[in-house]
Amino acid sequence: MNRYTIAPDFVEMAAENNFYLLNVLIVFAQDNKFKLCMDNKNLAYKCYECLVRRYDSIRFWMSLLNNSSRNVEKIELKSGGYSDSQDLFLAIADAVVPNKRLITSDKSLFNGKQDFISNHGVNIIDGDEAKDYLQSVYINITMGDNSPIVNGNNNKIE
Repeated sequence: MNRYTIAPDFVEMAAENNFYLLNVLIVFAQDNKFKLCMDNKNLAYKCYECLVRRYDSIRFWMSLLNNSSRNVEKIELKSGGYSDSQDLFLAIADAVVPNKRLITSDKSLFNGKQDFISNHGVNIIDGDEAKDYLQSVYINITMGDNSPIVNGNNNKIE
């Protein structure tokens, strides 16, 4: 599955660095198999709200995400409070089995949460790793056998 959770620290970094906005965030707003996972109680969205107000690029990204229900998958969280946004986003990632991927701007931001990360098998991914993975999967989709854009893969180009 190609489902990811994105921490607010990464969203803010992407707002300030168009490289990550274009190569990671916008991927989730396109018609492809990648999905952004958020909670069914809209707690994650509330964490993004201040970024939406501060950055036009994040407002634009969120509007693109909301154009199609296929872009976002709502994850049901167990009841309970979260001490901070890191706990919330770790809980969302933990509910996204089997890969449990959380994209962050800096893995060291989650150093204080290593017990949870280790015990629950959450994969913390930085922006460069996310970009590389998203691009490698996308290239395999668009350039693979029977791809509609590759001449010679059982395609008829007229």
